[in-house]
Amino acid sequence: MQHIGIYAFRKQALSDLYSLPMKSLEASEKLEQLRYLEFGRRNKMIETTHVRSGIDTLEDWRKARGML
Repeated sequence: MQHIGIYAFRKQALSDLYSLPMKSLEASEKLEQLRYLEFGRRNKMIETTHVRSGIDTLEDWRKARGML
């Protein structure tokens, strides 16, 4: 299974997220979006069969930019 995450927050929601302390689930999984869930906040997810490569390096970014 592959996880692809695109996260969008309103300015206030992002500020709220980073003012909350880290809890155990986020710490163990190393996924900051779990902080939102651990504090009872909602997020929306969809499942897709579409597979894409991540953009983790400058070279990845250059390749992706070239596709646009």
